[in-house]
Amino acid sequence: MDKKKVVQQLIEKLDSFLRKYIFFSDPVYYSLCVLYILFTYVYKDFDELPYFLVSGPKGSGKSTLGAILKGLCHKGKKVSDLTPAILYRYIDERKQKGLSIIIDESEDLSQAKGSNLFLRVLRSGYKSDGSIGRFDKFKTTFFSTYCPKVIINTAGILDPALESRTIPIPMVRSQAKLEKFRSKKSEKEFESIRGLIQQFLNAYGRGILDHYNTFPGIEGLGGREEEIWCPILVIADILDGTSTKPSLSQNILELAKKVVDQRKRRLLVENRDAQVLESVWQYVTTKKPLNKEGLYVGDKLAKFTETRWDIPSLKTEAVSRILHRYGIIQEIKRPRLNAQGQISTKGTQKSCYLLNKEILEKLAREYL
Repeated sequence: MDKKKVVQQLIEKLDSFLRKYIFFSDPVYYSLCVLYILFTYVYKDFDELPYFLVSGPKGSGKSTLGAILKGLCHKGKKVSDLTPAILYRYIDERKQKGLSIIIDESEDLSQAKGSNLFLRVLRSGYKSDGSIGRFDKFKTTFFSTYCPKVIINTAGILDPALESRTIPIPMVRSQAKLEKFRSKKSEKEFESIRGLIQQFLNAYGRGILDHYNTFPGIEGLGGREEEIWCPILVIADILDGTSTKPSLSQNILELAKKVVDQRKRRLLVENRDAQVLESVWQYVTTKKPLNKEGLYVGDKLAKFTETRWDIPSLKTEAVSRILHRYGIIQEIKRPRLNAQGQISTKGTQKSCYLLNKEILEKLAREYL
């Protein structure tokens, strides 16, 4: 069979199989699951990998998706209620042949943070040289922690370091009737799809590695975001190369940027300093300064931030302290301003700031 026809048949079969049992409100997640399944067969070619974070309310199909991924991902293993020691020993024992781990009912991760051992294993396991050391029988042993992982729970992950290594897969209850998934009944379909995956790997496995080695990067993404989305986009490019209407890479890139924006927005909501920095930068790039000297009125900066983030009664002094802390306020002047906010000889004295825009922009762009 023609190589391109094999790929098209594989994509269509994977997509239709997922749609039969799983509902996503955004169809792009079907494509994302197809890409992740294929990625698990070549993950050793990459320096970093993403985790899937499947979360949603009861009855939204989380465990069903986990069972499907177990059946289709490379040497999938579905587990729950496991200890950190079992996890890193299990990964290390199977590192030569590879594996994919689906961690179901991982509700503990929705509250875990800090030095929790389970978190440390998962944090380290997204890099190819990820490992955890243990002193065992009078010698130090290092256990590999690197492999694809799917984390399933209702509430997501509290720990920001681990959460940043994941691609979120939001689940919602389907309004339409879905077919009941039964693992044993689906085994023949699993075998058929895995056969097509093997044909795909035979035809394009080397091409995936070559494309990764020359991958130019992802415009608009950097750092860890680029690391975790890179493998998915590399495979999307390969699939697009077999299509007469390539659009997969563009759709996934748009999703990646949306996820990154949402993540940054969420961090802002939880971080008052970030809210102030982002808001002040938005203000100075959209509003004119008070005068040619470049002064900005402290009260207006505070009011803009208060409105933008719905912060009740944000004081000007609080904004001033944050700007001072980061070295953004170069000078404070107290001119008199009239009712129209213009400098006047008879107005009310107001605190006005001369800002270091270079520092402000650098800090604010971390959250834009």
